[in-house]
Amino acid sequence: MKLSSLFSPDRVVTKVRARTLADAVTEILERAEGFRPKIPKSEVLEAVRRREEQSSTAIGLGVAAPHARIAELDDFCILVGLPTAPLEDVGPDGAPIDVVFLLLAGNTKNTIMLQSLAGIARFARMEGRLDALRGAKSAEAAWRVIDDSGVEVRHVLQARDLVRLPDVTATTNMTLAELLDLFLTTHAEVVPVLSPQGRILGAVTSEEILEAGFPDYMSRIRDVSFLGEFEPVEQFFRRESEVCVGEVMNKDPLIVHADDPMIQVVFKMKQGRHAYAVVAEKAAYVGAIIRDDIIYKVLRA
Repeated sequence: MKLSSLFSPDRVVTKVRARTLADAVTEILERAEGFRPKIPKSEVLEAVRRREEQSSTAIGLGVAAPHARIAELDDFCILVGLPTAPLEDVGPDGAPIDVVFLLLAGNTKNTIMLQSLAGIARFARMEGRLDALRGAKSAEAAWRVIDDSGVEVRHVLQARDLVRLPDVTATTNMTLAELLDLFLTTHAEVVPVLSPQGRILGAVTSEEILEAGFPDYMSRIRDVSFLGEFEPVEQFFRRESEVCVGEVMNKDPLIVHADDPMIQVVFKMKQGRHAYAVVAEKAAYVGAIIRDDIIYKVLRA
């Protein structure tokens, strides 16, 4: 089914004047004409607030998808809010949030929520669609942008549905200094290393950074107390502008196909005790899946 079939224009709220995501959710719940739950909206708001406290639901590119499972809610619904100006809250990429998808589901509707979150992520990646949505002059026009995108809510979650948005990558000739700056500015947990053609060559995490930053002999001795306090750090600073990513990257990361079912990805990660998986489609990089995301996005969506 199409993502647009799960809501109607009367559940789209334009000209949201709130300045924070929490206030935007409140305003969307108050103004959405097509949302008339049998329980007080204050209970809905509290459920969304509790979920947001667990981990941010911002997905990047200016999009947030706050959501909650509410036992007393009979059905599943999507509400959309379009602020008049970017909110104070930002996503994982640092972009201010200016598009809000609010998803609410009863305890028996968790699967459709996961499928819809994946559909929203796909919509956000489509070129030009977010700009068109932001420029919509009415609720009907906003709904039409989503409908025209043709985004489908799939019955089976795939690897492509779990990737983080947006993503950062590195090249083999990037220096450790440049890579470290990338980690610090983007808060990335894994940085795939790609060829100029987009082929996956390897990946780097904090583990490879630490291995590059401290001398090999430190792993072969039991007591490093005799070392000067800053000796390893000084050695790292001397190396960080000389050593390239290609020398320290993991050359054999777990690579899964974009079409692989989620359960298959989870099995491979568990079997090999992998903290992440790199997703490819026709040998080209698509994104990365972090183990913790499976907990937060799937098991505790």
